[in-house]
Amino acid sequence: MSRCGTVFTVLCVALLSGSPSVARELSRMGPHVHVVCDFDNEQIADSVLQTAEAVWLAGADLYRIAGAPLDEPCTVRVYRTIDAYLAADSRLTGGLFQKNLAFAHHATKSAHVALQPPCSDALLAEIGLPYQARALIAHEVAHLVRFHAFRNFESHPRWLADGTAFCLEVETLIAKGWSPGWNEDPRPSTYSVLVKRLIDSGQLPSVDELLRDAAADLPFYEGYAVHALFFRFLKEKLAPKDFHAILDEARRLGGGEGYRDKLHASLTEMLGAERLSDLDKGLRAYVQGMSPAWREEYRSLDTAADDWLQIAFPDTNALAWRTQPAGKKPYTLRGAVKMLPAEKSQMNVLLDSSDAGFLSVAIVAGKGVVVFRCHAEGPRWEQLGVGRAAGVNVGEKVPFEVKIAKKSLTVKIGREDVLKVDLDAELSGGPWGLGAQAGSAGIWYEVQQSSP
Repeated sequence: MSRCGTVFTVLCVALLSGSPSVARELSRMGPHVHVVCDFDNEQIADSVLQTAEAVWLAGADLYRIAGAPLDEPCTVRVYRTIDAYLAADSRLTGGLFQKNLAFAHHATKSAHVALQPPCSDALLAEIGLPYQARALIAHEVAHLVRFHAFRNFESHPRWLADGTAFCLEVETLIAKGWSPGWNEDPRPSTYSVLVKRLIDSGQLPSVDELLRDAAADLPFYEGYAVHALFFRFLKEKLAPKDFHAILDEARRLGGGEGYRDKLHASLTEMLGAERLSDLDKGLRAYVQGMSPAWREEYRSLDTAADDWLQIAFPDTNALAWRTQPAGKKPYTLRGAVKMLPAEKSQMNVLLDSSDAGFLSVAIVAGKGVVVFRCHAEGPRWEQLGVGRAAGVNVGEKVPFEVKIAKKSLTVKIGREDVLKVDLDAELSGGPWGLGAQAGSAGIWYEVQQSSP
């Protein structure tokens, strides 16, 4: 992956958008989940409850347990600031989930999620619950359902614990219209890309190793990706009676020391050595047959609607690449972008991704356009050209067009040609993508590639 997501500050514009306001706690009670927000936003509290209850019912259906109201609903706490989340994580787990910004707590049967990426009050008023936060709320509530369905949940191997959570998360988001699907949603699409890479490099564990939980040593994101797609494979490709027999066996065996070895032995006997070999080939064919559209390096891009919302975390540029090469030149990328109220206001059209780096056409509020080359080594940013343009302001929809030739690119804002850059080398034809400078947020409209 490129390292050019690190923060650069050339021609960024600071906005007086206001710091997050933290007021009285806001509570919502559902039949299965009690939502507590440590800030006062009715719309977001309602969205959190809607998301949590949808996942709970999907989980009850998956585990074939009653969906009746609980005597004591589980709690989902949403924190307005990352600092507030980190304090809760420190108090409950000793800081085990600082990187995750979300966790489900065994002892208290509660979920804790930071509202993310960090947003100003003005931005939240415009967009509501950010996709990244909704996805993680869904993921952690999926863990809470598993806690409820299995007394031995603490002993579960990762393919069951994390695999069920991610599948319930994605399938619920798709069913409710909050996700465009496994291939077009950058979050699960990126997981498919990661597992394909493991297959290509010969590093994907076998089905036998996955059932033994031997994949627990994989890197952070690769581990989540493998367990998610493995569980999805079992759910989709096994006969329903065999799939549910696996879940029933996971429940029947109790828990504690030696549980994972006993589960592995029992499932190996149930499936048989020959079938395990077939499943191993089937898993690889299943993943290789996927068609992920996005490779998201830094979050977060929401493609659920026709208009794509992208929000960057404050310390990292958001980067999302299409997986297919742009192909032969010349070609044109056109669309529109509206910058939203945030700390910064710069949205980036990304071009020609390769191991050497990429090009970035930065659309900057109050300025116009700046073209950079990001050299992967370092990384190092090189400014290639600046074009002034009127009408590039926060809150205004800005039409753009980028024409890419073999050794040049031309940028148009509205109907005006604002910049032409001659390049010192021919473009490779690598994929295009979309980005937001650290601390920025915006909406992309109808971004499309076309040939002359």
